[in-house]
Amino acid sequence: MQIRYNVEKLEKIIRDFHMLTGISIAVRDTEFRLLAESKSQELNFFCNLIQSTHAGMARCLASDGALLCRCKECGHAVTHLCHAGLTDTVVPIVSEDTLLGFILFGQVGDRKEDFSEIRRRLMGLDIEEGILRRAYEELTFFDRSKIESAAEVVSMLTKYIWLENTIRILPDSLFEQARAYIAAHLHEPLGLSVLCHHFNVSKNTLYKAFAEAGCTVIAYITNLRLAEAERLLRETERPVYEICEQVGIDNYHYFCRLFKKKRGTTPLGYRRGFRDSNRL
Repeated sequence: MQIRYNVEKLEKIIRDFHMLTGISIAVRDTEFRLLAESKSQELNFFCNLIQSTHAGMARCLASDGALLCRCKECGHAVTHLCHAGLTDTVVPIVSEDTLLGFILFGQVGDRKEDFSEIRRRLMGLDIEEGILRRAYEELTFFDRSKIESAAEVVSMLTKYIWLENTIRILPDSLFEQARAYIAAHLHEPLGLSVLCHHFNVSKNTLYKAFAEAGCTVIAYITNLRLAEAERLLRETERPVYEICEQVGIDNYHYFCRLFKKKRGTTPLGYRRGFRDSNRL
């Protein structure tokens, strides 16, 4: 699956949100890579100060990474206190159970802690205490209700982003679709006519799709079947005749000849060689 992001549109959306709320916000893709962000210098002097140190930046990245991982695992919005004591929230961008990205917002406080607690949280960072104290004192703090309201707005933004085609799912190429179909039906009869009928394309179209990937249709199916046979020979005790049927070859003698031709040994020879190498 390919996902296309309209970064220009995303930047405008989060810029408008930031201007309305004053809250820092960013959009990340499914691999957590940054796509767009909007930061408030006033709110983030404290964060920028922390991130100016190598250790502080590492802690911020680890905190954001942990939050994004939790969101990816549970599939819904997650809020936590970061390592510096500020509130961060991440909301997944989802369409029909497909994860498209994340909106991360926060770097705000919902309560003001005693500075000694902040100093304790940030022990080990090479920041002069007086500067850190002033940066913390200048932070703008939001009450819990405003942060919760922002989360509701961001949840609505995720739906708007999808409806406006700001993020689009691109269809897989014919080659990728055929690969997935072959893998799922490896034990069944497969060939040009079967694939052409399933995808409603001509043989020439199918030839071209596989040629661009550097192989023929039959060679791809054969190599995949032999690779699966190798796995079963290594990982199971199933007899060879069962394995050849499981990978879609119903002629035992043909399977053994094909295996030896392509792999230089018989199926049983391959299994023995694998076991002998593991005993060394």
